[in-house]
Amino acid sequence: MTALKIKFVTLGCKVNQYETQALKEQCTARGLIETKGIADIYIINTCTVTGRADAKSREAIARAKRCNPKAKIVVCGCMTQLGGEKNKKLEVDYIVPQEKKHLLIDIITPSADRTAAESNLSADQKTIWSLHIHDFENKRAFVKVQ
Repeated sequence: MTALKIKFVTLGCKVNQYETQALKEQCTARGLIETKGIADIYIINTCTVTGRADAKSREAIARAKRCNPKAKIVVCGCMTQLGGEKNKKLEVDYIVPQEKKHLLIDIITPSADRTAAESNLSADQKTIWSLHIHDFENKRAFVKVQ
């Protein structure tokens, strides 16, 4: 079986950028391959702080659907806090709320792919503060203090 290709789209604040980097590291550790092209899974870390940011988040979701209609679309970030009918209108495969973002890798990959070390850290022990980074694409790394 070939490794799944995953693409990340990050909108908004530095916290989202930090968390996306942590998610990238978790995904590549599980054998997913990050791509800038067409992907099998799109992770869209959204922002809704302004009307324009909200529109950009919706555009990113629509663009991912157009790029690969068969791909799984995963939405996390501020947009997930909208809840109810607004989230249903997104028509995506997974909506991962802020308080569950640290579990995203467990949601999108089968449990058989987990390493022994990951299995020892149960979902109850993980928190949003469990997201750590070892590398950063940007010239300046961000320290999560929010």
